[in-house]
Amino acid sequence: MLAADDINQFRESGYCVAPVVFDAEQIRQARRAIDRVYSGDLDEGRSWPFIEPVTGDGPYGVRTTLFSAHVNQIIRSMAANEVLVGMAAALLGCEAVRLWQDQAIWKPGTSGARVEDGNIGFHQDYSYWQDSSTTNMVSANIALQDVTVENGALRVVPGSHKLGLIRDYGGFFHTDLNGTRQRLQADLGVGPEVLIELKAGQVSFHHSLTIHASGPNTSALPRLVLAPAYIADGTYFRVEGQPPCPHSQLLGDDRQHGSPYAGEFFPLLRQ
Repeated sequence: MLAADDINQFRESGYCVAPVVFDAEQIRQARRAIDRVYSGDLDEGRSWPFIEPVTGDGPYGVRTTLFSAHVNQIIRSMAANEVLVGMAAALLGCEAVRLWQDQAIWKPGTSGARVEDGNIGFHQDYSYWQDSSTTNMVSANIALQDVTVENGALRVVPGSHKLGLIRDYGGFFHTDLNGTRQRLQADLGVGPEVLIELKAGQVSFHHSLTIHASGPNTSALPRLVLAPAYIADGTYFRVEGQPPCPHSQLLGDDRQHGSPYAGEFFPLLRQ
């Protein structure tokens, strides 16, 4: 479902937008699954592997989870969707693909109030994933309703993945978007970001080094996104990675430099 132009855009700009992949019933089930996860209703016999749901401060704080697929079958099946994984493989330039993580992001509606609590700051995913042996990692963003500028659509900085890993510029929970934007433009010469609006069930992809952020949800309803990330089979633990990320701890205490990201928490989704 990705054309050659889409893959070329991903390589040149660090992001691309795919067609609608998931139907209304799949979206309904996913939204219900995320509600279950936040309420603590986990699949039988499952427990949080490392990180439990995080809720931002204040009434408009963003909620986020990691590894929800480990505790909810519906989220697992969505992250492992054959079409979605096939597109990730095309962008990674590989055949065999593993799930790196999944993230459910719940951004509350503010009914018109523009509050910084609802922002997700400019960041690169790889800044949190430096235990990985490669930056060739791709994140998907699955819209679980129409995603617009009003409810806080994703913003990406085209071409920023070519800058390599940058440090000391914002972060996921750094909500001062204007301040970070000004510093990025003044210090690194990056251009303005692009807004990615999606229809319900549609998917966008971005590279692990692509700088991205999102603004507040000024609509009356919460905005939900499921964001699985993928790696090529053979990606391994890099002991020099700082700061340590939770993914490497899921490999166990006997992990060492070169230990492959594999097994229960990094399932092979495509041979």
